[in-house]
Amino acid sequence: MNERNLTPEPIPIVPAQSAPAAPPAADPETGITQTPATHDDRVLRVLGELKSQNEEQLSFQRSNHELVVDLSNRVRQIADEASSRERRAMLLELVMLYDSLEQAVGWVRDSNDTQPKEEIVDRLETLRSELLEILARREVRAYDENYQVLDRRLHRAIKTVPTSDLTLNDRVKTVLRIGFFWREQPLRPEEVIVFKYKPELPEEH
Repeated sequence: MNERNLTPEPIPIVPAQSAPAAPPAADPETGITQTPATHDDRVLRVLGELKSQNEEQLSFQRSNHELVVDLSNRVRQIADEASSRERRAMLLELVMLYDSLEQAVGWVRDSNDTQPKEEIVDRLETLRSELLEILARREVRAYDENYQVLDRRLHRAIKTVPTSDLTLNDRVKTVLRIGFFWREQPLRPEEVIVFKYKPELPEEH
């Protein structure tokens, strides 16, 4: 008679399973369930949009500031140019008055009249001195050098006199009206008569 094996068979052990994780909560505003990854993406996207808006606003403010500065500079330039033109016109009128006084002084001096010319001349020269002082206060002064050679920047040739002497070419023969500077720049060129060399003329002795 065979003996039955009475040793009990081992019972397999099944590992305990953990409880399933709770599903992510839905967004209370949109009702859309979001995982942590999608939530981070949304935050980054919002931050990126805010940054872009701030950059656009700063760029707009810079553009407005540059526009205001440019307009301000342009207005100042236009005002300065208008003021300079008006001042130049006024100064030229004073220079013309000086020319008139010069002519009056010359007329009295050259007159054959027996009237007391010296008194008249003294008075006119006093007026001329006062006018020069007025011009000087406005940074205008007469040429203080005797420019013997024609300079297109400083002179205006009214007439030329032919000469066969090459050394006299473009030299000033006569000053008709003196020149004036304004702020070291020519205001009214000196009006002169100059020699002009003509080789076909007979040589002067």
